[in-house]
Amino acid sequence: MKKVLCLSMLALCVSNAWAADAISLDKVRELETTLVGKKDVSVTPENYAFAELDVAMNEEVKHGATNKFYHHRMPMEIDKQPAVLMNRDTLYSFAIIDASHGATVHVPEGDGRYISLHVMDHDHTTEHVYYGAGDYKIDPDKATHFLVLNIRTQVNPNDPADIQKAHVIQDEYKVTFPDGYTPKAFKMIDWNTDELKKLQAHYRQLADKRGVSKTSGPRGDYPQEDVNIGAAVATGLLPDKDAWYSFNTYKVDKNTCYTATYQVPGMAKPDLGFYSLTIYGDDLYLHNEKGSSLSNKELKLDSGGKTFTMHYGTEQTCGKDAQNLLIAPTDNWTLALRVYFPTQDIQDNKYKLPEPKPVK
Repeated sequence: MKKVLCLSMLALCVSNAWAADAISLDKVRELETTLVGKKDVSVTPENYAFAELDVAMNEEVKHGATNKFYHHRMPMEIDKQPAVLMNRDTLYSFAIIDASHGATVHVPEGDGRYISLHVMDHDHTTEHVYYGAGDYKIDPDKATHFLVLNIRTQVNPNDPADIQKAHVIQDEYKVTFPDGYTPKAFKMIDWNTDELKKLQAHYRQLADKRGVSKTSGPRGDYPQEDVNIGAAVATGLLPDKDAWYSFNTYKVDKNTCYTATYQVPGMAKPDLGFYSLTIYGDDLYLHNEKGSSLSNKELKLDSGGKTFTMHYGTEQTCGKDAQNLLIAPTDNWTLALRVYFPTQDIQDNKYKLPEPKPVK
């Protein structure tokens, strides 16, 4: 019934010759300086992750994230999703910046909620994730010319008052540049979209078999193929030590109520971390603003406090009193479990999600 990251196969035949060595920082910078302005640029295994993130960066630029933060004020808006498998447990603040001369990112004191500053280079690699208040320096000698700043601010998507509190914190996020330097604006490369989609489908098929663990981290930590898999399935994902993700697609009927009982996942830093479940349609996008996610802040635990029972369907199919209900958006929906600050056993993929069963 279940298939991890089961995605449409598109009848593609791709050879093992598509494997590629990890791309170097110098090569990424070369791509940044030589490809802008060219037409119909070919997408290859070497530059695929770069291209995938390049496209996602442009989506944020459209919202106004050029060298300053654009704040998603509501839990990820349905019509503003820059990539698949976004979540609604955090408010995203994105800045697409020119890091060629360095920059400083200011994060204020929070109110105890989860806040992380994710610095992702243009090739979908991550050297740094920062937590807590501070003024964090971007070293131009160790960064791509353009990169993504992504601050995740935890929020209860079903509590308007909590969303307003998060807005106050978001308003204090700032990025500044060296005196006398005017940062340049990011420009997306004109990629060959057919090649991009073909490679995307290929890497999603590979993710079908191996998931997305060990696909995000510092440049050179993982083979390029693994980096490409992460970029194809969960653009912008955090490294394993910072967050653990399990994405599972089920062959299900949206008009049937399903249930499953889960073990409470371990967190290395429970005071800073959290876990959540999010449901996606068969296209891997969010479809509902209400009933699409629940975190441990809202979940009701079973007696004993070590497990929780979920329901998937609608109020009509599961009943208005169904505990921990996520609304099924389509048939064959995908479920994501995210654990922030996971324990080592979680990082080692020892946690297994149970199979949802129809309620009888």
